[in-house]
Amino acid sequence: METLGRARLTAAAPLGRNQAWSLCFGETLALEVRVETRQFFDDIELGVALSSARGFEVASWTSKCGEVKLSLNPGTNVIRIEYEDLSLLPGQYCLGFGLRSAWGMEDYIADAVPFEVLMNEHSAAVNSDSFAGVIVPNVSLCVQKSSAGSDLRTGVTNVIE
Repeated sequence: METLGRARLTAAAPLGRNQAWSLCFGETLALEVRVETRQFFDDIELGVALSSARGFEVASWTSKCGEVKLSLNPGTNVIRIEYEDLSLLPGQYCLGFGLRSAWGMEDYIADAVPFEVLMNEHSAAVNSDSFAGVIVPNVSLCVQKSSAGSDLRTGVTNVIE
């Protein structure tokens, strides 16, 4: 992909207690991205693609998703990114980055950063090795239990017996 090159992604580094590109199941994915620019950008869009080891894009995000107006000054700019609710299953992944201005794609690196999510006691407790997907969603569960002599199926039209 041809890019304009007035803003360049120059580095990415993990944040948090582990300064390597690996994290345990359930840990927050946090990183910083360095961008070198030759001019001021009033509103530039940063995009991040998270792909599985097989190359399937499993999560996409841009600064427009968070309704963030991202402005950059000439020189080095450091952008911190933290995924607030992303539980990836143990395995290999890759992050790709893109920068888009009003004039077009400034920079794009498809497979910029490989990283690994490691197994731990929590992944073993939820039997994550039996899951076929890559993301474990955060789900609320409410159980309504019947009391002796009552039937919760009253008014329910589709009951699986």
